[in-house]
Amino acid sequence: MAQNVFQFFVEPSLQELFRDKDTGLPLSNGEIFFWKDKARTEPKPVYAITGAPDDPVYVPLANPLPLTGVGSTSDGFGNDIKIYYNPFDKNGDEELYFIEVFNESGVLQFTRASWPEQINTASDTTLTFVENFYQNSQFLNHLDVPNNGELSLDTTNLAYGGWVFMLPSGYTSNNSVVFERFPDYVENPTVSPRYAARVSSFNPNPAEAFKDLVWVNNNVNFLAEKTVSLQFEALSNNGQETNVEVFYQKVYGTGGSATDETFVGSFTVIPTDWAKYTVSFTLSNNLAKTIGPDDDDEIRFIVRFPSDVSFDMSLVNFVLAEGEFEVMDHPDVSHYQSVLNSISSSMQGPDFDNSQEGDVATLGGITTTAVGQTGTPLAAVVWQPAVPVGAIFPYVNAAAPVGFLPCDGSSYDLVGANSSDNFIRLFNIIGTQYGFGENTFISTPGVPNQTLMTASRFGTAIAPNPYTTGLTISITTPGDGSTYQIVTVDTIVAASIPAGSYFQIFAPSGTSSVYWFQINGAGSAPTGFPTSLVKMIALNSTDTAQDVADAIIANTVTQVQTPDLRGMFLRGWDDGRGLDPDAAARLDPTFTNVVGDVLGSVQNDAVQDHQHPTQGFGGSNLISTNGLDTNIVNTNTGLINPALPVGNEARISTETRAVNTAFIFIIKT
Repeated sequence: MAQNVFQFFVEPSLQELFRDKDTGLPLSNGEIFFWKDKARTEPKPVYAITGAPDDPVYVPLANPLPLTGVGSTSDGFGNDIKIYYNPFDKNGDEELYFIEVFNESGVLQFTRASWPEQINTASDTTLTFVENFYQNSQFLNHLDVPNNGELSLDTTNLAYGGWVFMLPSGYTSNNSVVFERFPDYVENPTVSPRYAARVSSFNPNPAEAFKDLVWVNNNVNFLAEKTVSLQFEALSNNGQETNVEVFYQKVYGTGGSATDETFVGSFTVIPTDWAKYTVSFTLSNNLAKTIGPDDDDEIRFIVRFPSDVSFDMSLVNFVLAEGEFEVMDHPDVSHYQSVLNSISSSMQGPDFDNSQEGDVATLGGITTTAVGQTGTPLAAVVWQPAVPVGAIFPYVNAAAPVGFLPCDGSSYDLVGANSSDNFIRLFNIIGTQYGFGENTFISTPGVPNQTLMTASRFGTAIAPNPYTTGLTISITTPGDGSTYQIVTVDTIVAASIPAGSYFQIFAPSGTSSVYWFQINGAGSAPTGFPTSLVKMIALNSTDTAQDVADAIIANTVTQVQTPDLRGMFLRGWDDGRGLDPDAAARLDPTFTNVVGDVLGSVQNDAVQDHQHPTQGFGGSNLISTNGLDTNIVNTNTGLINPALPVGNEARISTETRAVNTAFIFIIKT
C-alpha cells in the first residue's frame, strides 16, 4: 500500500541529545523504546527517510533505537539520524507514542507519554509548538526609533534578538517603524502580545529594490537543509489589502561566497482583522560555499514590503519552527524569558579561550551591529571578567579610551572606573572606592605614562614587587581611617620590558595579584601563583610608555570580594542628606573602627530615646507621681530597667533602626 507521506513528520522532535539523569553527561549507548499503548506492551515504529525529495520513502527503524556514543539518535550503525513519527494507525486515526529511554545498563532515564502532544491533521490544523527559533518574536524588547519611527538609515536596529529594517542605499521613500502597545487583553492576535511592529510607507519609489523587515541569525549554516515553517500575524491598517513576500538570504561573510537570496512565498495581508500567514520551505545546503574567516556570516529571514504602493501594516507573533505545518500557535513566553533570550542572542561573546579578553563585544553581526548608532541604549561592552563597576557615558567630541569604540554623541559605550564622573551609573557594588573587599583592585589612569592600582581594606598594606619588569612601582597608604593601598606603576617603552616578566601587588591580607607581559607573542606566565590571580598583558615591542599604561588599564582584571551581608538590612547611603542622625559614627564591617558616612559602612541597631506616660485610666499613678516613667532609661546606668545586670544596655539614638549596611540602590531604566 502506498504511504501517506503527510502522516510522517520530523517535528516536533523529541530531543536532539539524551543525557544521564544523574550526571548530566551524554547518554552513551543507551536505547529508546517506542510504544503504541500506555502499558508499553505493543511497539510502534519510527522511521528514517529515503528516496528522492519529490518521492520520499519512510523506512521503519529498529525498536528499541540505539543511541550513539554521544547520546544522539542512531541508525544502529553509529550514525546520527533524524527520526520521523507517524502518530496514526492504519485507518488514519490518531495513535500517539509512549516513549522510554534507558542507559546502557538498563536504568530508566526519561519517559514521554502521548507524544507528539498535538499534531497537524485535517481536523486539527493548529499546532501548539514547543520551540520557536525567532528571538524576541513579540518585540517586548524593542528600540524606539527617534522622530516617531522615521527611518533615516539603510539599516536600522529595531529590537534585541536580531531584528533590523533594511532599505537600499539612496532610497527616497518615507518609511517608519513604531512599536504600538496593546493596552488591554486581546484574543486576536493570539496569546495577547504586548507590542506589535507597525510598518508604514508613503511617497513610494518603485525603483527601490527592497523594503525588508529582517530577523538575523549569525550563522549561515543555521537550519541548512532543514524543512521549516515561518509564520506571523498581521493586519493592514489603511483599509487596503497589501501584498508581502517572504525570503531567506544567506550572507557568507567577508572573504566568503557571494550572498544569495531565495524566495519562499507571498501573502495578501487583509484589513478586516488580524490573520495568520504561514509558509513552509526547505533551506538550501551550503555545499561548495566558502564561509569567510571573520565569523561575520549570517542567515536573514525577510518579510519584504512593496515598494510601488503606500501601505500601513502591523505585525507580531513571529514563529520559525522546524517541520512542515499549516498553522501554528505562538507559544506563550514570559517577559523574563524574552529578555534573557533576546539580549543574550544579540551579544557576541568572547572566545572560550579568553583570547578576546579586553575586546569590544557588540550587538552581533553585520546588520545588527549597533555601535555608534543613534538611539542605541547599549552599544558596546568590554569583556573583562569580574569587572565590578561601569557606566554608560556619551563620548561627545572626545576620544574613547583604549579598548573602547567611539560613538556619535547619541549612542554609548560601557566604560570602567577610568571614566570621568559625569555619567549615568549602570551598576556599582560594594568593593570599589569605599568598599571593603579583601582583594579589591581598581586600575585607573595617573599622570602620563602612569597607572594607579588601588586596593581597599582595613589593615596594613604590603609593598608591591616589580620583579624584572623594569617598571618603577611604589605604594601609598593614606591614613584617612579607611587605609587605601594605592600602587603607582610608572611605565616604560615595551621594548625595554623583558618578555615573561611580571609584577605583583598585594591586598592587605597578603594575597597577591600577578600581572605578566607578553611581548610580540613571546613570554610565558609565571608559575607558583593561583591561576585565577595571574593575568596577561599583551604588548608589541613598538608600544610607547603610554601604550603600556593604557594596556595595563585595559587588561588588568578587577577582583572583588563581595560584602558579608548575612543578617544585615540595607540602608540607602545618606551621603550628607541628614536622615541618618549617626552617620558620622558609622563603623567598618568589623564593627570596630569609626569610618563615617561611606558606602559599605555598618551601624548597630538602636532604640529611639523616649519616655512613657504612666498614668492609668482614672488618673491613677502607675510608677511615679509626675505622669512620666522616668525609670524607663536610667541615666546613670544606661539600662532600660535598673534591675537588669550591666551588659544588657540598650543602644539609644534619636531614631529606631535595625543593624544595617550603607548601600546604593540603582534603578536601571
